[in-house]
Amino acid sequence: MEVSTDQKGFIVLSDNYHPGWQAEVNGKVVKLFRANYIMRAVPIRAGIHKMLLTFQPKWIIMGIRLTTFGWIALTVLIGISFFQLMWLRKYATN
Repeated sequence: MEVSTDQKGFIVLSDNYHPGWQAEVNGKVVKLFRANYIMRAVPIRAGIHKMLLTFQPKWIIMGIRLTTFGWIALTVLIGISFFQLMWLRKYATN
């Protein structure tokens, strides 16, 4: 979002605060604060700025990686089982 202000302060967003949120102002990472116990606050200086907020909680990213690894492992195991079955059928009849 683009922010324009004539004095420094905080932009308070009414979303719930979560440690997985990350904030950037003009491409630089800034610390995200907790406001009123449940909301997010981003410090901002006077002027026109571009603010980017992203949600990247560590547990979700770790879960995606584990799930991807699990699917790859399952695919490899199914492939190995398939080739073993084909090998058994080929040499069991001889």
